[in-house]
Amino acid sequence: MLGRVFKNISYVSGDVRGLLWGEFGFEDRWQIRNINGYVADFVVVDMKKDGFNEIVELVVVKQPSLFGNGESLIVTLFPEKRFP
Repeated sequence: MLGRVFKNISYVSGDVRGLLWGEFGFEDRWQIRNINGYVADFVVVDMKKDGFNEIVELVVVKQPSLFGNGESLIVTLFPEKRFP
């Protein structure tokens, strides 16, 4: 029943944040810019083998419908603040 109620929810944007447990709960450590579409998945990995991690996101830009195909992107982000 609950799945039917929330089935038509759509997300138009998303972001990825690094959180750190602070004195009163989670605190933002870093944030990647807001992206059009929703972030379906992400991974933090050293793609360039340079000792620093990059963020790779799977972003759904358009949901498939009766009138057309969906569209998704793989986005690689290289943060200005590098973290090993």
